[in-house]
Amino acid sequence: MNRKIVAISIGILFVLSLNTVAAMNQRDTEIEVNDILEGETAVDFKIPNFFNYNEYFMLENFTGKLLLLDLMAAWCPPCNEAMPEMKQLYDIFGGSGVFEILSIAVDENEPRSDLEGFHMRHDITWPMAWDLDQSFNAHYGSGYIPTYYLISADGLTVEFMEIGWAGFDFYFEKVKNLLEVKDETAPVIHEFSEPLSNETFSIDNNKFDVALNVSDNWSINAVSAEVTIDDFTESIDLYYDDKEGLWIETIAFDLAALYNAETVELKYKATDYFENTVETTAQSYPIEFIEDAVDPTMDNFKPRHDYDDESFVKVNVDARDNYEIKIVELLENTGSVTTKYPFTYAFGPTWTVVVEYDPSLDITSYTYEVVATDIAGNTYTEALDFELTTPTVLDDTNASTPVAPTIETTPVPLAPFLFTIIAIPILRKRKSNK
Repeated sequence: MNRKIVAISIGILFVLSLNTVAAMNQRDTEIEVNDILEGETAVDFKIPNFFNYNEYFMLENFTGKLLLLDLMAAWCPPCNEAMPEMKQLYDIFGGSGVFEILSIAVDENEPRSDLEGFHMRHDITWPMAWDLDQSFNAHYGSGYIPTYYLISADGLTVEFMEIGWAGFDFYFEKVKNLLEVKDETAPVIHEFSEPLSNETFSIDNNKFDVALNVSDNWSINAVSAEVTIDDFTESIDLYYDDKEGLWIETIAFDLAALYNAETVELKYKATDYFENTVETTAQSYPIEFIEDAVDPTMDNFKPRHDYDDESFVKVNVDARDNYEIKIVELLENTGSVTTKYPFTYAFGPTWTVVVEYDPSLDITSYTYEVVATDIAGNTYTEALDFELTTPTVLDDTNASTPVAPTIETTPVPLAPFLFTIIAIPILRKRKSNK
């Protein structure tokens, strides 16, 4: 029998409406839509183990466990997208003995090698089956993949049915409530790395490798390090290293904050998925003062008009320092009435100073100064002179649209912009008998 499996499209460049109908990926098989809605009686099944066709999975194999059925295919993009969050869910509840996931490949014509690659690519640690005779789809096929069912621990009731993955937060709350899990036990920080007892931080030594051994009776959600230098406090998230079994990160203290400070305080915080938290006692470490007496430098001044609005002028300047540039800014200008909202921003060593000219004023030249300041307060100042041509003067009788003055300088072409297309998941329709 020809059967058709429809996968929900994972993305479009622009979303015209939240109610956009999902595009469908069509295969050469056709499925009869006989999905079971939540609240209905679960139908037993007998489907072969993907890795051993002599073994079968039935509801009785999962008695005593809340069972999440995952109807999928290796070629289905949203099935692949859901895997990281499914693994996250399994990391929390999979070891509890009261929760299990069963992934079921529902396309009987899919190459086995594709499914093996899917299993290996996502490092799946829960059981996987293959509905080769389509007996499972005869009862649970919705016509869409991925589709998910939550079957009660007694194997009798469909607690929940969903077309498309609703997200980790949704399933975490759903599973937690169905299992009636209550956790009031905070994580435990067994040990953490510390700077050497004789180590001092400075602007020459502002980095520190952190490693924490943290455990929880369910699972750790987040671990962070809190750094306080005088009145400056920053929270830095650590990441979990699977190989080491530790939460790690390299912390780089802010040079400007370190320069005049005397001590740095470190403490760590761990939180589980049930919002239980543990914190370590803050430890204080000395900061050695090292004087920075070297002024910053600036060069490669490149003025240009903004392409979108000719009344804006941008000046790119390379600012460098033996330690770190704190800010590049417009310090002073001789024609302040001509400029509004000057500001600067940085990309690497290149800072951009932006000034806006008032095209209604009769100005033929303009001078302003740009100053670079480092972490020690050392400065470098450069005066920039522009000759403006064809200024526009507005009076009560002139109702024409003003034309911005131009700068007599050799234009500097912009580097081409690189655009990244981001796939946006389409809202998936949710089915329920509620």
